[in-house]
Amino acid sequence: MFTLPRTLFSPPDARKKYYPERIADLLEQSFQFPVTLILGGPGYGKTCFAACFHKGLKTPKYWFQAVKRDRDFHAVRSELQSCFFWGRPKWEFALDPKEDWETSANRMLNQICDWNEGFLFIDDVHLLTGPRAFFEHLVAYLPPSLHIILIGREAPTWKALEKYETHGNILTISQDDLVLRESEFEEYAQSSGDTRSGMYQKTGGWMLACSALLKHGKLEHFTGSEIFEEVFETYAKGFRDQLVAVSYLDALDEAGTEASIGPQSRRFLQDLPQCAFVERQGGVFKFHPLFQDFLRKKSGEREKEYSVKAADFLASQSRIEKAIPLYLASSEFRKAEGLLSAHGRSFLEEGRFLLVLEWLAKFEAPGPELLLLSGEAKRMGNRFEDALRDFETAEAEGRRQKRSSLLFDALKGKTRIFVDTVQPLKAGEHLKELLKMSRRPDPSLKALIAENKVNEGRAHIAGIIYRDGETPWALQARILLRTGKIREAVSFLTEARDEDRAPHFHREKSLLLSYLYALAGEAGEAETAAEQGLLLARKKGSQFTEAIAHMRTGHATQLDDPDRSESSYEKALELLESLDMKRPKCEAYLGLSFLHASLGRRTEAAKVAEKGLHIIKDSGDRWLEAYLRLAMAVSQTPCSPEALWETEKLFRDCGDVFGISLSLMWRYDAIQKAGGRGSEVLESLLDNIERNSHTFLLEGPTLFGLRSSDGLVSILAEGLKRKKVPYFLGEALKRHKQMDVRVLLLGNFKVLRGSEVIPKKAWKREKALKLFQILLLQKGKWFPKEEIMELLSPDSPYEAQDRDFRVALHAVNAVLEPYRLSTEAPAYVEKKGTLYGIKENANLWVDAWEFEDLCKVGRRLHEESTLEKALSFYQGDLLEQYPYEDLFSARREYLQGLYTEALQSMADWKILKQEHDAAAAYLRQLLEKDPYREETYRLLMECSAHKADKGLLLRIFEECKERLKDLGFSPSPETVSTYEELQRR
Repeated sequence: MFTLPRTLFSPPDARKKYYPERIADLLEQSFQFPVTLILGGPGYGKTCFAACFHKGLKTPKYWFQAVKRDRDFHAVRSELQSCFFWGRPKWEFALDPKEDWETSANRMLNQICDWNEGFLFIDDVHLLTGPRAFFEHLVAYLPPSLHIILIGREAPTWKALEKYETHGNILTISQDDLVLRESEFEEYAQSSGDTRSGMYQKTGGWMLACSALLKHGKLEHFTGSEIFEEVFETYAKGFRDQLVAVSYLDALDEAGTEASIGPQSRRFLQDLPQCAFVERQGGVFKFHPLFQDFLRKKSGEREKEYSVKAADFLASQSRIEKAIPLYLASSEFRKAEGLLSAHGRSFLEEGRFLLVLEWLAKFEAPGPELLLLSGEAKRMGNRFEDALRDFETAEAEGRRQKRSSLLFDALKGKTRIFVDTVQPLKAGEHLKELLKMSRRPDPSLKALIAENKVNEGRAHIAGIIYRDGETPWALQARILLRTGKIREAVSFLTEARDEDRAPHFHREKSLLLSYLYALAGEAGEAETAAEQGLLLARKKGSQFTEAIAHMRTGHATQLDDPDRSESSYEKALELLESLDMKRPKCEAYLGLSFLHASLGRRTEAAKVAEKGLHIIKDSGDRWLEAYLRLAMAVSQTPCSPEALWETEKLFRDCGDVFGISLSLMWRYDAIQKAGGRGSEVLESLLDNIERNSHTFLLEGPTLFGLRSSDGLVSILAEGLKRKKVPYFLGEALKRHKQMDVRVLLLGNFKVLRGSEVIPKKAWKREKALKLFQILLLQKGKWFPKEEIMELLSPDSPYEAQDRDFRVALHAVNAVLEPYRLSTEAPAYVEKKGTLYGIKENANLWVDAWEFEDLCKVGRRLHEESTLEKALSFYQGDLLEQYPYEDLFSARREYLQGLYTEALQSMADWKILKQEHDAAAAYLRQLLEKDPYREETYRLLMECSAHKADKGLLLRIFEECKERLKDLGFSPSPETVSTYEELQRR
């Protein structure tokens, strides 16, 4: 439950505030933007101006005051609900404590969509250090009915705002806009003249200084805090002393001021509105931060007295976060230690370990209880070695003092570290000692035992320790992962409530999801999730978490971007090396091994797998050992079915059904490549895949699965022959049947399915190959059957021609779709009556088609980049291995013409831009295609003349003469004249 003062949702009183017309006009523009930023330092009037705009609005309006403390999303959601309620009293929005932040935000957005146009003001947005994701989501999916005005010292670093910025959908009112102009100052002061002008110059238009000057008269000198000094001196001495005494309070109310200055507090609060640098906010007064700092510097010898009084009051009000820094600043370490010992764990439970560490750093010799707190905070920040030292020191002290409770907590802290870093053997030793010491069941030990079972590779046993529904979310996710229930793990994590998430960032939900997505071959989702984990790691300053995020990026990009994948693994290993952490390197070695193997680097793959096995053998993690042994087996040439059988047994011992699927898949592929049948292995594989929902392994390349399309399709096709209920195999096979076919006609003829070249022997008949080439000659062209028959068998009788055509057509379809079912229509070659051609929507890419299209577009639109791309596809003349085939000659000459025209156009454009070297390169390509083009030699000489190389000019001219001599000609007068003129320059 949250007690929420209405003042959080009410703007400051704007009745007596100065509101320049220029600022008003700026804010009126916010009707045209979804998001408005009002940014400036303290005292620049940003909140006042926003309050004035708020007051004048006739549309629905809502004010939300951010506060300086980290809270969970429930608190913020409750506050935002109240904010909307005060502006819309009849609004109903039920809070569900079990609901995650994203669902809650979406429900809120859906209701806002039905509202009339309105404004949400968020004041001091820079203080929103808690659940920013909730607000980011609201901003990212902001309905047109709501404008948001964010007021703060700096713009939030929200990704959603970047999108608005890119599309010009943010109105930004900066500090420079907030500074008063001299004419506005005169209007504000209701007078002009030298005096006012001089005062304005001293303030620089700073609203706070302007206000103070006008309230208390001019200053002879103005330098920053001097304005506070002058104003301060205008107050009675007793009031000045009281201001200093209460300056250590963050908010001034009757109880706080009475604790600081005694019974005089009531009169003091009555006089307080006279202070220029105090503002009423709800039922309390607050100092301007700069003025508060100024007052504290005035405390002198009584600084400790005032500070401790304020801290004592704050502690009595359970405002621990405000009290501890005051105690520490006053060297009241005993009191600070008492508060930290009593309340430090609650801060850790909220994930605020950095704040705790900041406080603990002030202690020169922390006691054992604080060492335990320090160790836990460092563990949460993934500073495992530092945490271990704290726990070991506390352990030694516990043994020395014979304090069993201290010893127990220290040992438990050490055990938690070994569990977090997946060192099950070390953790197991400590767990035995803890169990001997434990006189009654300890729930935290139960969690450690279960998680250590997962780390040992016995996740199936860990799942038995808890009753249904009791398992902590992170542990449950790891149990599902390590027992091979990949799809179930993804579903569980995407539905997991965020408020249940433990603040151990290396096991952040996005990083677990990234790994699962990569296992399932969903590269895009895996990369997005890894990027989210990387952002979290950098935000929290955790290098260990950052290393994990780089590993997950390496997994995510293996299939699409091997270079980036390798780089990501190397970054992870570098970070772990700098942290002196060996065990986590094993995952990076595992990923690298599969990457090297997929690229044909078998030796490197075996080496990195061996590195991982060397590290893992002493840790006791049999599950990861099984994966590394799988990587080692895959890296061998040829892949050993016997080694894969041993790997399968390891996975069976760990209870990992996914690892079993992988081992069976690789084993069947190895048997096939060795010329065997592997029927029993295939049956086991398909049964295991179907039973455990691993069909994604057959639908395309995956992180640790087969990468070869032919290998996957072979499993599917063979499985369709054997399975009685092959529905999931048929669905998977469709994905592979529709794999893009790429045809290279320019240069040497090649047909590729995915990245694999279809061998010439697969066509079986030369006429089949010729038929396919005929159909590909011209994009969108349809050929009569009789015409094709004549081209294939020109001197044969009709019956023979018809037979040859049908046989060739069947062969073409068989090559392009080797696993097409007989009941399905061909995906590439289509018949329309007596006409045949390539199906319009076929997954087919042809370089000659692409080249022709790009040439036409590039020339029409005068786009250099388009023509440059077109030229990159021209790797030779059309079907150049058939130079004497008349069938292709006309089309070949047409494409040659497009090629030379494109080269000429590129050369002309480069000459116009005076990029002479680039132009010369295109001209040389032109001469390679037609060495007798005299005009090209003239242009090449003109480009070369810019090098001031007379010898090069002569060589080009002589080359021209030699070529023309072959034809019985001499250079034309124009060519000779060009050469002589260039020589004279």
